Amino acid sequence: VYRDQGRMEEQEPIVRKNLAIKIRALGAEHNDTRSSLREMASICLKKAEPHIEAEDWAAVLECLSPIFELQPDVKTWRTLTALQLYQGDTAGYRQACQAAWEQFAESEKSWELAILANFCSLAPENGIDAEQLVALADELLAAKPDSVTRLTKGVAEYRSGNCSDALATLPTKGSERVLPISLLVRAMAHYQLGDLQAARHQYDQALKEIDRWTPTPNTGPELNQYSPDRWILWCQYQAVLREVQSLLGPVATDLRSPDSKEPKKSTPTVDPLE
Repeated sequence: VYRDQGRMEEQEPIVRKNLAIKIRALGAEHNDTRSSLREMASICLKKAEPHIEAEDWAAVLECLSPIFELQPDVKTWRTLTALQLYQGDTAGYRQACQAAWEQFAESEKSWELAILANFCSLAPENGIDAEQLVALADELLAAKPDSVTRLTKGVAEYRSGNCSDALATLPTKGSERVLPISLLVRAMAHYQLGDLQAARHQYDQALKEIDRWTPTPNTGPELNQYSPDRWILWCQYQAVLREVQSLLGPVATDLRSPDSKEPKKSTPTVDPLE
């Protein structure tokens, strides 16, 4: 009410008092009313750590639920959206994307914009205007043309229905941050264009990369220093993989490559509702 009346100087003490109450409720060792929202988000993440080790994703999501009202940094939004997608919480994912977009879309830091555009394009239920996503991806690619920005641009084009443009942009090489998602989206783009053999080939390659980098949510080879935690990557991979399998249907059921006689190892998706 104070905010709506333009009386911000009267609103601030109330906000600080509420923050102190929330910090204590989250288990902080202090009640410093000057503690930042970012510190509170860190407390949520700290509480989630043992549940991450146990792969209890419902408990992790419960620990992270207060983040919505904390205006965390963009990396924390990425963490939350990855878990929401894996858990099938499309409404929560949409809400998180919209809140993060409102908070960071005007950022002057390109790395924040890159992370924002990445997680806001991981699923079609993002609640963000597709043209805005493409425009942001164009800016990022023009400023720093590399595999990460090409991935962002290619996925944004796919979400806009521009499958040919997506295929022309999505990289076929890259790190664990890039290649598994790129191959999965390439598979969907080929399928949408009617090239089932190419879709199948890209899908098979994506499974190999997923198995390579995330044999489990918490184990695997050393990651790039700029990558999120392995379990976050795993959640992102599994969410997009589920979308691919739903789209490709029978094309994705036989997991042998078209030119191979031996079945290939795959990373099974886990239905979080089971």
